Amino acid sequence: MDVIVSKSSLMGTIDAIPSKSFAHRAMICDFLANKTVTEYDFSEDVIATANCLKAILSGEVLNANESGSTLRFLLPVVASIGGNFVFTGSQRLLERPLDELFSALNAHGVSVQKKDDKIFVSGKLTAGEYNIRGDISSQYLTGLLLALPNLNGDSVIKLTTALESRPYIDITLEVLKNYGVNIVEENGAFIIKGNQIFKGKNHIEGDWSNSAFWLVAGVINGKITVNNLNINSVQGDKKIVDIIKKAGGNITVLPNGVTVEKSDL
Repeated sequence: MDVIVSKSSLMGTIDAIPSKSFAHRAMICDFLANKTVTEYDFSEDVIATANCLKAILSGEVLNANESGSTLRFLLPVVASIGGNFVFTGSQRLLERPLDELFSALNAHGVSVQKKDDKIFVSGKLTAGEYNIRGDISSQYLTGLLLALPNLNGDSVIKLTTALESRPYIDITLEVLKNYGVNIVEENGAFIIKGNQIFKGKNHIEGDWSNSAFWLVAGVINGKITVNNLNINSVQGDKKIVDIIKKAGGNITVLPNGVTVEKSDL
């Protein structure tokens, strides 16, 4: 097959796809609030989270497939619910680092063991002081932030290293706030009251990461409007707006999106 690509301009209006980062977190909060599963089909990773949440209700094996977010978020969450759970996933996923999270859970009333292609979780998580590294994966911290408000007692998470990927933690805190969960950050620690009630409504922002490609394409050669974007979002990839401005790009912020036009960069 021959493909001919001719010089052209990109013109038009599109809607930003939903943010995976917001979707994972909102689905889990929705589950903790209502024991219901809100399903989305725009991402294999998000589908994995939905299937795992359904498996919690049915008692089946939780298959995270290739989604690190699904596995690392839900390990602490099922531990906070209590009982016996089995996770599985792709070989590549199960080879990714998990020891730091296992240690944190095993130190607080839960047995977490990896055997071959499965991870076995038993017991119920207890409240208290959690010490965890912040430079391996922000997903460990997010999983604990989602789980600990669900416990009977109060907890504190102390980071033993600098925190990487801060914007993803900001997303976690934003979604939890939308569900009525209050977490106080003080002197680098996260203070979490127990017995908090999850309540709220699922809202998924448009994804700034994917939208950045369209915005750059438009400012190079075209005119493109991307809707369904929150200019006040805590998503780290919103930085593309500042980058385009610094490069001399013609960009207009709208109430629900952004327009860019071909510019002398």
